[in-house]
Amino acid sequence: MSDLLDQMRRNPRGDWTMQDIVRVCAEHDLACSAPKRGSHYKGLPPGLRDDTDDPLQTSG
Repeated sequence: MSDLLDQMRRNPRGDWTMQDIVRVCAEHDLACSAPKRGSHYKGLPPGLRDDTDDPLQTSG
């Protein structure tokens, strides 16, 4: 686990920047995606699609 992630866990209300979040995501092989609407970023594992609102929806 990264030192930055440890610091964030010890002080979750710290003045963390989005660059800090992106860095932690990258260190843990998570894709950090900006919101399409709203204000919440997502950390997604590799291979997981971010363009589906309905997880049961299938193509074809």
